[in-house]
Amino acid sequence: MWIVFDKSGLVERCKIRKLEYSGSWMGERFVSATIKSPTPVTFEIGDHFTYRNEVFTLNYDPSVIKKATVNSVGDSFTYESVKFNSFSDELARCEFLDYILNDNGLHFSSLPTFSFYAGNIQDLADRIQANLNRIYTSGKAWTVIVHPEYVNIKNINISVSKITVWGALELVKSQFNANFTIKGRTIVIGTAGAVIDNVFQYGKGNGLVKIQRVTQSDQQIITRLRVYGSQRNLPPLYYATMVNPIINAPVLNAEYGWDGTGNRYSVNIAFDFVMKFKGTTAIPVTIGGKSYSMLPHPNFQGIGLMYFSSSQEMRDAVYNGVVIVITSGIETDNVPLKYKTPSGSLVPNNMAVQNLMLPSFPIDTIDPYLDSANIGELGIMEGSIFFDGSDSAKDEIFPSMEGITAQQLIDAGIPVSVDPGDNGNLDEISGGSTNIDGTAITDNGVYLDGETVPSFKITLKDIGFNLWDYRTSESPMISMKDGMCGGREFEVKSCEKSGNKYVLTCTRIYDDSTMLYYPYSDFKILADDKFVLLNINMPDVYIKAASQRLLKAGQDYLKLNDYVRYTYQMNISQVYMARRPDLYASLVEGDLMLFTDNDLMIDGSITINTLRIVEGEDIKPSFEVTLTEDKQVGTLQKIQNQIDSIANGTQSGSGYNMQQISQMIRTVGSRIFLRRDIEDFTNYILTFFKGLKIGNFMSGMLVGRGAAITIDSNNKTEFEVDRIKVREELIVPKITFNCIDTVTGEFAGTFAFGTVKAVDIVNKTIELDLLDGQAGTLKAGDICRGIFHFLEGGNVDSDSYDTNGFLNYSGFATSYFTPSEILVNQPGVMKFRYTLQSGTTVHPTKGMNFYAYGNFNDKSRQSLLYINREYIRFLSGVNTWVINPDKHIPMQIGNTEGLNIGGVDMSDYSGFMRNLYIMGSIIQFTPSQKEELKGQDAYSVILSTYEQAIVVDDDNNIIGGTVEEVTVISGDKTVVTGEATVVTSINKLTSRIQAFKGKTELFYSPTYEEGAYMVTLNPIGCVAVIENGIVKITEIIDVDNISVGITVNCEGNAIFEKAFKVTAVRNGQSPIVVDFTNG
Repeated sequence: MWIVFDKSGLVERCKIRKLEYSGSWMGERFVSATIKSPTPVTFEIGDHFTYRNEVFTLNYDPSVIKKATVNSVGDSFTYESVKFNSFSDELARCEFLDYILNDNGLHFSSLPTFSFYAGNIQDLADRIQANLNRIYTSGKAWTVIVHPEYVNIKNINISVSKITVWGALELVKSQFNANFTIKGRTIVIGTAGAVIDNVFQYGKGNGLVKIQRVTQSDQQIITRLRVYGSQRNLPPLYYATMVNPIINAPVLNAEYGWDGTGNRYSVNIAFDFVMKFKGTTAIPVTIGGKSYSMLPHPNFQGIGLMYFSSSQEMRDAVYNGVVIVITSGIETDNVPLKYKTPSGSLVPNNMAVQNLMLPSFPIDTIDPYLDSANIGELGIMEGSIFFDGSDSAKDEIFPSMEGITAQQLIDAGIPVSVDPGDNGNLDEISGGSTNIDGTAITDNGVYLDGETVPSFKITLKDIGFNLWDYRTSESPMISMKDGMCGGREFEVKSCEKSGNKYVLTCTRIYDDSTMLYYPYSDFKILADDKFVLLNINMPDVYIKAASQRLLKAGQDYLKLNDYVRYTYQMNISQVYMARRPDLYASLVEGDLMLFTDNDLMIDGSITINTLRIVEGEDIKPSFEVTLTEDKQVGTLQKIQNQIDSIANGTQSGSGYNMQQISQMIRTVGSRIFLRRDIEDFTNYILTFFKGLKIGNFMSGMLVGRGAAITIDSNNKTEFEVDRIKVREELIVPKITFNCIDTVTGEFAGTFAFGTVKAVDIVNKTIELDLLDGQAGTLKAGDICRGIFHFLEGGNVDSDSYDTNGFLNYSGFATSYFTPSEILVNQPGVMKFRYTLQSGTTVHPTKGMNFYAYGNFNDKSRQSLLYINREYIRFLSGVNTWVINPDKHIPMQIGNTEGLNIGGVDMSDYSGFMRNLYIMGSIIQFTPSQKEELKGQDAYSVILSTYEQAIVVDDDNNIIGGTVEEVTVISGDKTVVTGEATVVTSINKLTSRIQAFKGKTELFYSPTYEEGAYMVTLNPIGCVAVIENGIVKITEIIDVDNISVGITVNCEGNAIFEKAFKVTAVRNGQSPIVVDFTNG
């Protein structure tokens, strides 16, 4: 339930028991409710209530339906669909007037119809803030923020007519292509909302109960895009004359001479451009219809040279002003366009190309287009896009000064000169506005009708050309992109070269809204202000730079339109949201919702476009969400806003900011990435190709620390660590500690041993794996035994003794062999030839550990200490493969099962030895002596009672019960009593435990303590408890079988088993009880 208060917040107006929230991103947000009351509700504008931590306000007088008399029924007065608006409704009720924020030196008129220059989105945001400050103050003050990560220098002149602040926010999207969010009274421009900290999926427990994917029917999918720029500043017939044009250039200067060497007349020819010959040979030229040849001058670069046989012929043919036709042999990039005519070599003469084209036109193709990476999947879907200023939402791209630097021109072969220390940005003013005579402008910009408005001068850097030579039929214009005159265009009356600068004479411009001529004393054009030139035929290098900008814009556009865009409508589980109150409170349109669905192949983040919530007193909140991949601003108002804007600029953006990206990483990454800042886990296998290090790892047996799994030079895996704990089983072919090798499952104290490094089973040779300088210990005739787990099979299936008398181990195979010939035995190397035991087939293998347990001939090599998990055995005199117990086993301790010596079969864990020499005594202890051996600190346990009897009648009822009440007469402590006699209850069936360590009595404790004993009870036919060391039977279940098993644990060192028994006596009969357990 929600309470509606009046505007003061003190008077309760009514209660809302059910409501519906509706919100759209960058659109209207409100709550509606049908309110029923037995009495009229005196609604007033300003009534409000709080929903999800946000205030919603009534801005009108709602209609009412009267159904009955006052107080006759609960819904006598019904107010249907009462609408409460969010604070954003205030934006639609605040006019956007010509106001500026604080005193920034700009003029303003306070009129609803005006124009202003926005160098970037912050300028628009400041004007929005200024208008909101006019009427919303104190507790209702608004805050307008441009997100710090949003960068957009648009340089745009905007004209508006009678719009509201909400209409101004629409300019944020339409003119700057920026998104915005509104929460409370805070507007954030240049970002979508926050990333919701949850990944939604379809299915129980995953958040979504319904997903509907709808294709955006108005979307044009494009996989092949043709891109066109503007016609502005593009010379006519530019592309037709771009390649192999015909040059018709007048001679600027003809200098006549005599070539004495060749006995001929010569003329040096100069044009108003530098001739760039492609070679050193003569090129054909035509003058007045006659053909001649022209050579590059050998001494003067850029000058042509022609020879004639007579002076008269030379002077008749070549003179200042005569037009020379050149069809080939020179570079034409620097030839003024006015001298070029199409040749039709690439662009047909009948093909009209008036717009800026992609860089590949016409050199590579006369039909340039961009193909999407999706064209193979979706097929060819053609489309075209114009960046020509016809669509205010798209930048106009044309050849201009914007972004051009001196170094770019120098790299293109155009010589320019800038002052030392200059930043090289040629699109910046060098010298600010002055009067024609160079003095400072001091007037106030006010000139009456009939008065002469003086021109002004500004100075440009060396831009590489004189714009006056590139004029068109329209007057050249300089358009200021920023500064105090930003957005204003000035007509250029003349352009003169002065050193490494160009001085422009320009006409002032009149502003109807301020009734002032610009620039004037307070609003000047200053050095470093940005500008572009308009209505001129830009040189070739500027056109090529513009083509590159056009290519980038086309690629960006194609990326947004080469796939199917969808709208997703989702229903969120009510139970899921009830379990996530954080999501209930924070879910709002404009936020980024992360969701995934394998069936629909969805895995991404899309902005919530609309959100609808229905909830009430007995209704769990239901959420309906619409997600849209692309968003256009809607309007709150029912009127048509009149917006007239002229756009000049290049950059726009509405991508994710760092905060959103960080949240996405945290939310999505927690599902698919392992964290490095907290403890984390995965249910899948991790593969490390190069290894893994733990801690501050340093290798070494003595100074090493940390741990590492690495790959050595032989592509073997090494694991270096301090300790290894193995809870079940450690299976390895070899364990090495220093130089001592042991075979898995056995220990052999032997005279010869080794590890196989390499084996050749065809030639039956073995090489041992020895350390540097280590000597082999084998000799010919040694009887050897090796154990190994063969991956390819052949291992035994169970533990068993083989015919030689040794224990074979399950999962391993045993090889018996003898060195028949020692081939090499030197420090670090030992090779020998071997022979298998007759009747066996298991060869030694690489990595196998083995030991010798006898020798066929050498009596000094026939002894062995042999230990396995069953026994310790000493062997001696072993000169055969098979162990003969009568001859070879002089001693064995442990399990002697199966050992037969001298015809005696031994069993159990015993000891056998051939001889026994004793200098002391052999003692067999009696039970009493065993107790005495325990000493004074021996543990002992006794019970105060081992057995008791109860009397029952014929129906098994206990006569007298198990508890007896007695009157308290006296005791060790004071008895506090009232008026009645004090009585207490005594349990009849009890036995006290007494435990001793020597003569010291231990105390009872339910947990381990030094000096204490612990007790575990096992009651049978009854219920028993232990209290302070006393066992009490509190309930009899089976009178015919009553006992309590008592396990006493003394200090965790000794265990005693005792029993407390109870016998039932029927009708006074005496029982006969015999207890053998406590004896």
